[in-house]
Amino acid sequence: MVAIDRERLEEGLAALERARPWPPRLVRRLEGLLCEEDDAAVFRVNPLRFARAQGVAEADVIELFLHAAAVGLARMDWLLLCPICGCVVESFAALISLTPDFHCLLCDADFETALDAYVAVSFTVAPGVRRTLYEHPE
Repeated sequence: MVAIDRERLEEGLAALERARPWPPRLVRRLEGLLCEEDDAAVFRVNPLRFARAQGVAEADVIELFLHAAAVGLARMDWLLLCPICGCVVESFAALISLTPDFHCLLCDADFETALDAYVAVSFTVAPGVRRTLYEHPE
C-alpha cells in the first residue's frame, strides 16, 4: 500500500480546484495518478504523455501540472537530455542552474546546451504528499 499524506493531498487538490475551471474530472485524474499508480508512474511524469493518455488538451494538462507544483502536489524538474542516447544527463530544480555546455558520460561526448532541443520538463509527486522509492531508495 502506498503511504500518502491525505491531508496534504486534499489541501492541494482543493487549491487546484479553486485555481480555475478545469476540464471535467481532470483534477480527479491527477489524483488517481498520484494515489493509485506505482512509483515509476509518478516519477518524472511527462505532461504531454499524460494529456494523450487522458484524452485532454495538452495546454490544460501543462497548466494543471504547473499549478500542482505551485500548490505542493508535485515537484517540477528541468532535465538535460543527451541528444545521442536520450539519457538524463542532469536534473535541475531551477533553470538558472543550467550551464552553456554539458558532457554525457555514457556517450563520452560534449554538447552545447540548447533549450529547445535538449531540455525537458517533468513532474514528480511531491515527497510531502507521497514517498516513493525514487526519493528514498533505502
